[in-house]
Order: sequence, then structure tokens, then C-alpha cells
Amino acid sequence: MTGQVISKQECQRIERALQQAKGDDARYRRIQIVHLRAAHGMTQEEIAHATGASRSTVSRVHMAWFRDGLKGLDFKPRGGRLNENMTRAEEAVFLKGFIHQAGAGELVCISDIQEAYEKKIGHKTGSTTIYSLLERHGWRKLMPRPHHPRRDVKAQNRFKKSSNA
Repeated sequence: MTGQVISKQECQRIERALQQAKGDDARYRRIQIVHLRAAHGMTQEEIAHATGASRSTVSRVHMAWFRDGLKGLDFKPRGGRLNENMTRAEEAVFLKGFIHQAGAGELVCISDIQEAYEKKIGHKTGSTTIYSLLERHGWRKLMPRPHHPRRDVKAQNRFKKSSNA
């Protein structure tokens, strides 16, 4: 435990926040970590043992609290498109260039879209990025390929002849 002193008023604020966080288990636990230090003067090792959190978690919670107060305990939610190359609006504008092709009944190849996309963002990307982009904007594959690219025509013909016997 460092030499930072927590005032009586701050202890009361922490206790009120602890009562308000009863339904949110994650927030309750973070506030509890601060409360054990403020009200009971426990060390980080003792708090970690008492709450079942790791020592590093206790340390991170204390640092967040000393830096930002109770607001520091509201960790940002994770998820979403953290590594997006374009916003949804920019993607929609990008795809408008291919709508006329698709509307005219022409085939729109993923490789063409990927090439244009890579040119727009300035670096290479995987084909799954393009498939995800198309799915996000409601595009779908309408025409299946007519045959498998590695089909064996002779084997197919042999099968047809043997099945008629």
C-alpha cells in the first residue's frame, strides 16, 4: 500500500457507490477493491486474496481510482469494429461504385472489389474483410458457380454410365 491517504468523505462516497453497484457484479467488485483499501486499510495482496482477484487487477483498479476517482472504475466496454478501415457510411459510398454493375446483371467479382478496397485504404487486406463488408451492407451471392473448378468430367461420365446399368 502506498502512502496515499483517503479522506472520510471519500470513504463515504465509495460506500454509497458500493451500494448502488449491487446489480453490476463487475463494477461492484472494482468498487469493493477500493473500499477494502479505503475503509479497512488492507494491502493489495490481502485484497487480492479476499476478493479472488489477481494482484495485478487490484493494482490496476487502484491506479484507475487514484487517477480518475469513481469514474475510473467504469471500464470501457469491449467489442465492436475496433480495427475498421472505413466507417459504415464510407463503406456504403464505396459500394455504390459497384451497384451499377450488379444492377445491370453483370458479375461482380470479389477480387475486383478487394482490389479497389485495398487501393482506397492503402494497404493489403484479406478476402474475409470484403465478404464481411458485403454482408454488412446486405449484399448476397445470387448465382452459384456452374461447376466445381476441380471437377473430374471423366469420373462424372463413368458414374452416369454405371448407374444406368
